[in-house]
Parts: sequence; C-alpha cells; structure tokens
Amino acid sequence: FFRTTTIPTPLGSAALDDPPSTDLITTTATTTVTVTAMSSPTEHQLTERQLQAIEDEIKSTQPLTSIRLPIDALIHQYQSSSSSDDDDDLDDDDNGFLQSAKLLAEKYTHLRRVRGDGNCYYRAFLYALAERLLRRME
Repeated sequence: FFRTTTIPTPLGSAALDDPPSTDLITTTATTTVTVTAMSSPTEHQLTERQLQAIEDEIKSTQPLTSIRLPIDALIHQYQSSSSSDDDDDLDDDDNGFLQSAKLLAEKYTHLRRVRGDGNCYYRAFLYALAERLLRRME
C-alpha cells in the first residue's frame, strides 16, 4: 500500500538554519512524501505462521498424555512396523526396538504416550512422579 504524508517545511536556507525571529516572515511550503510499505509478509513472518499452523494442528490432534496403555501396545507397534518394511537396515533397527520393548515389558506393565513438543521429558517425569505418589497414598 502507499501512504502519503504532507509535511510543512520552511523555505530558504536561512529559514532552515536559523530559528525564525519576530522580524522575519517565515514562509512554508508543502512537501509530499510517499512511503511504500511492504504489503507482503517477510520470510520470517511466513516461517512463524507455518510453525504456528503446525503447532496448532499437533495440539488439536495429539493429547498431552494418553490413557494408560498395556506395554503390549508398544511391542505390537514394533512388530507391525518390522513386518511391513522391506529394507534390511530398517529391520535391524526395528528388531532392536522390538527387543527393547520386550525388555521393558519384563519390568513394566503399562505405558503412557506423551506429546513430543519439547517439554515431553518434563511432562513424562512429573506425570510418572505424580502417579507414583498417588498410588502410595492409596
């Protein structure tokens, strides 16, 4: 968009350098200044909008924490992903995850999924601590 601003300015070099006196008649003219502002957002603003849209979508589709799930859900997740992949490298990684999930199943009975948003570690730790404290009180 364009914005036009009218600025009164004194005429003559003497009028610009010296303050006007009562004996001197000061004459002013009008200068028109056109300022062009960018109507399109900057690259930074576009990036911020995109990040905000992604964050809003994640917030609307993923809860902060899930309900308690049996640990078998984790085992099933890795079993199904390892059987659907054809790449040998991915199978080795998935087998490692599957073995780790089975080791976790030996000690734990349930899990709770947590939204990975940068605060997930703190949320998971505090949630587990609160659950443990509540179970002790019972």
